[in-house]
Amino acid sequence: MTVLYPSKFPIFHYPNTVGPYIGAVIFELFLYGIYFVLFFSYIAILLHRRRVRWIQILSAFTMFGITSADVVYTLDLLFKKLLVKGLEYEELRPKYIMYVVNSVIADILLLYKFYLIWNSNKWMLVGPGFLLAVATGCGFAFEGTSAVLSQFSWINISMTVILNVVVTSLMGGSILF
Repeated sequence: MTVLYPSKFPIFHYPNTVGPYIGAVIFELFLYGIYFVLFFSYIAILLHRRRVRWIQILSAFTMFGITSADVVYTLDLLFKKLLVKGLEYEELRPKYIMYVVNSVIADILLLYKFYLIWNSNKWMLVGPGFLLAVATGCGFAFEGTSAVLSQFSWINISMTVILNVVVTSLMGGSILF
């Protein structure tokens, strides 16, 4: 077990004092509050349209549920682990899994919109689908698996950014031309 806090020596880029962890939780709660308002605004707008796309509503509720579970798990870690007996790296794994799953759902929704904009051309999904598969594999392989492998989590983030930039550019190009 890799102990993050309390630790005699800081592990990679993790602090060995409790302050930064509490600050991170407060910031996460702040962002969740913004997301909470935006989510219900988005649902209200979607439900008042003439044509309701159920895939958007279903994915929005799924992502909101995962995010809510992440916040609850974070608070559980804070009050039952971090402030009581300390925090081990392995206890963060569910947070990383929720992050990767939420990212995959968002990217699948982006690919769905991409598919619709490109007149349901399945061949246009091959490249972005491959990038999504690689990014997802890297996410589950590197994000939160161990303190050593988490150093390579930049690969998942890079692949996700590349996927989003490529797909968004192709969608914009299709709309403009």
